[in-house]
Amino acid sequence: CNIRNDIVSLGHDCHFDFQASLLRIGEQEEHLSRKERLLLNVLITEKSKVVSFDKIQAMVWEGNFASLDSIRSLMRRLRKKIPFECIETVVDVGYILRY
Repeated sequence: CNIRNDIVSLGHDCHFDFQASLLRIGEQEEHLSRKERLLLNVLITEKSKVVSFDKIQAMVWEGNFASLDSIRSLMRRLRKKIPFECIETVVDVGYILRY
């Protein structure tokens, strides 16, 4: 995924720094794992579009198999680190980022 800006604002004083792999909420910094960073990268790149489970598997697991439970578990971990609801579930399809 290609993001033109190194720092992307997610609203609510929340910013993601791609270079440092840090999610900044106000003055607090939250480090993201590699898969969390890749998932957020895909969601930001496809902002306001539904990102399918297949696309997440291809981009985050780099073509390797990932069960639906693995994808959901990763999404749960990412959502816990973002202090507000900006990732919506599209039942049986995937996820969409709105900010």
